[in-house]
Amino acid sequence: MTGEDDFKNTTATRAAEAITGGSCKNDPAIANQGTLTLTTAAGTSTYSFVTQASAPGGKGRLAATSGPNGLLGSGRFAFAPPSGFFSGDYAFAMTGGDGSGGQMSLAGRFTDSNNNQFNTPGTLSGGVGDINDAGAVSAGVAITGTVGVPDAFGRSAATFHLGPNTTFQIAFYVLSSSGGFAVDVDSGAGTPVLGGLVSVQANPGLYSNGYLAAPVVLSTWGTAAGPPATSVTSVGLLTPGIGPASGTFTLVLDQMISGAPNLNQSLAGGSYSIAANGRATMSFKSGATTYNYVLYLDNFNDGYIVAASGPTADFGFFEAQVNSVLGNGTLAGGTWFPPVSGSPNTTVQLAFNNGAITGTSSAGALTGNYLVTAGRGTATLNQPVFGSLGVVFYVIGAGSVEIMGSDSGTTADAIAFLHS
Repeated sequence: MTGEDDFKNTTATRAAEAITGGSCKNDPAIANQGTLTLTTAAGTSTYSFVTQASAPGGKGRLAATSGPNGLLGSGRFAFAPPSGFFSGDYAFAMTGGDGSGGQMSLAGRFTDSNNNQFNTPGTLSGGVGDINDAGAVSAGVAITGTVGVPDAFGRSAATFHLGPNTTFQIAFYVLSSSGGFAVDVDSGAGTPVLGGLVSVQANPGLYSNGYLAAPVVLSTWGTAAGPPATSVTSVGLLTPGIGPASGTFTLVLDQMISGAPNLNQSLAGGSYSIAANGRATMSFKSGATTYNYVLYLDNFNDGYIVAASGPTADFGFFEAQVNSVLGNGTLAGGTWFPPVSGSPNTTVQLAFNNGAITGTSSAGALTGNYLVTAGRGTATLNQPVFGSLGVVFYVIGAGSVEIMGSDSGTTADAIAFLHS
């Protein structure tokens, strides 16, 4: 096994380190699951994985269970042909620690003005981004910089200048011209530890309020400062007002704020405004608290979210909910695969069938019951694989769910994205 990876934590950065060995073994007892090991000069890391299709699958989920520097975490993998490169318009988003104990989140859009395929780095233009560093906000700053030509493993080194005072060295792993993964590789002490995604932005320059014209499922996660630090998570369903450019919305919202649940809220009076470059502002009120967010759209009813105010630096995603009746039957017979960034360290497969949940985790048999009404669901499990025994979730469609733990007192709550 050969390849390349980038590693970063609060004490070490290992950029573009060679993968010199490893193994991939399927579980003989559980279909589509297995164990992956990757060896670099720093040591060997071990991951559990699950594919989203019969093995060998082109994409799936993985969780780090051991490795150098105490590597733990969860994420996803995808098949990446070696010929991909960025060219055109993109939205991106990254989140993680700021090097000082707080959460940092950023999102933006840019145009890569060179096609990178002729051994010439791309030059960024038309870039704009927003940063929330534990409440210190830089809003709508210009992005300039370069994106390098991908190497043999699809890794592209980039320099992003966000405004006059902030620069990030970023490694992109290019899946195709439609997007890829991103990780910050700045090596200085106290620099942020960030990871995220980049996706092609359709219809650049043509965005308007009409690009948010259908119900969307959204989720965010942030961190309240400690000690100890606690999680702030939310999932919900945003429904735009009547008319494709109304700029208003209603919201069904579930929140877990440092262990305090605020569930099944029905909120009115939300507002949004989308600029032609896909940057949008959004605001709503829950109780006495006003929430302000910046959105970067990459298509109709789809994109990234960053808190425009507040010290928890919330970060998340939104995508359109299918236009159909969503009840228990929508999930019946599906097998679902967590996790992604922000979710628990597990690769358990879950089967949903007529209100019952079954699966097998490292702790043994997993069981539970669920109920879905109008696209919003609740469930009770016998293992806290999402941080809680109780969970709330929103159905995006027959193949996708966003889920959040909901037990009172849970201060390390989890957001997960389940896909069949």
